[in-house]
Amino acid sequence: MFSEVDRPEPLHLRVATLIGQQIDRGTLGPGDRLPKEQELALQFNVGRNVIREAIACLRADGVLGSRQGFGAYVLAPHERQSFRIDPTRLTDPDNIRALLEMRLPLEAQAAGLAADRRTSAQSDYLRSIHVQMVASEHWSPRAIDLDIEFHRSIAAAAHNGYLVNVLTLIAHNTRQTIEQASERNDLERLVHSTEIEHEAVLLAIERRDQSAARAAMEAHIRSAASRLGVELS
Repeated sequence: MFSEVDRPEPLHLRVATLIGQQIDRGTLGPGDRLPKEQELALQFNVGRNVIREAIACLRADGVLGSRQGFGAYVLAPHERQSFRIDPTRLTDPDNIRALLEMRLPLEAQAAGLAADRRTSAQSDYLRSIHVQMVASEHWSPRAIDLDIEFHRSIAAAAHNGYLVNVLTLIAHNTRQTIEQASERNDLERLVHSTEIEHEAVLLAIERRDQSAARAAMEAHIRSAASRLGVELS
């Protein structure tokens, strides 16, 4: 009787499309460097998190590359290789499980490395992200942005560029699973559990306790899987 309600396209995908159009038109050519995140955020009037996710999508599509100290740049057609997770498949429990099985070792390792390598500024930033998330309206778009930024910033604090790239690539799919979890669970309980789990990860990183950070992150990912109706082995 009723048709499915169309959901608006996520903001980061709209930004990725607009940047991609500039590349297709030749306005940005092979080897051209994209403006810095802050400049793009001002141009598109969006947050830097949106820009990071948009760039991650274009990297996943093989359109952009990155170099240390240079930033994101346009790849020539013969250089392009893609890594993509089809978001339409993330309604299937087996595919959700596969995504979380990939996240589990990567994010646990990132948390352990962050506990060892984080700077004081990075620790303070993680704490500020956590505080803002706790203060945000439950599972609002802003709160979801902060949740994703919390995980991305842990990867950044690990000081491993590959981890940052891979975890940023799957960030927009993480957003989709967060939204699914909010639809499947009691919202108050979901938010409370997530805040406690994030706090455990953060405290371990602040104490520079690598083992505790890995264990706390693993527990968080396993709990996230349970909230989505899947169990990880």
